[in-house]
Amino acid sequence: MLKKRHSRQGVTDYFYDTTGRITACRNEAYLDSWQYDAAANLLDRRQGETAQAGAGSVVPFNRITSYRGLHYRYDEYGRVVEKRGRNGTQHYRWDAEHRLTEVAVTRGDTVRRYGYVYDAPGRRVEKHE
Repeated sequence: MLKKRHSRQGVTDYFYDTTGRITACRNEAYLDSWQYDAAANLLDRRQGETAQAGAGSVVPFNRITSYRGLHYRYDEYGRVVEKRGRNGTQHYRWDAEHRLTEVAVTRGDTVRRYGYVYDAPGRRVEKHE
């Protein structure tokens, strides 16, 4: 859609980049815009003149470090090893085959651990707390 006509809001124009992602939406009352990185991750969304909170930041190799109040850390293989937010922290452990083996969820003074077991072909066959 490139243009929408509404009886009360008037005409709204939509703009897209060469890959089909929306880059702007404009009518008489407002202008919204979006910016993406090379991997198609949303980098910034602006509504009118104000940047929207929680737009996130990106690091090399397509690793998001923060988004909507959550903060991420990665290991040397690009696997998430920590996710922090207002409600607590999650730590992730991986084996040599890059399979998730444990998640430790911390909320206040409480830590809950979840473990995962895999069979020879790499299918998860067990989850335990």
